[in-house]
Amino acid sequence: ITATTLPQGTVAELLPGMQAEVAALADKVAAGSGANEAATRIEQYWAAMAEQMATDHPQLVADFEFVVRLCREAADRKRPADADRAASNLAALATAIAD
Repeated sequence: ITATTLPQGTVAELLPGMQAEVAALADKVAAGSGANEAATRIEQYWAAMAEQMATDHPQLVADFEFVVRLCREAADRKRPADADRAASNLAALATAIAD
């Protein structure tokens, strides 16, 4: 049975976990192991913080959605480069939030 409980917390609490998942995704895609599960966890992180992001940083919601979509495509299409691109985009978003 797969747990479907969303991670809980603030964006500040959840973002480091999301970043860790995204950063590890390229290696999982390249290894052919665990990428779909990682992409699902990334989607769950986003689902857990989307509402707060829409309130606090509405201008960044589309960018976060792009990163999440890119992670899913990386896993589904077996494209580590897409995962790397998602990781660099997410790092820039995290910096934008911190500023």
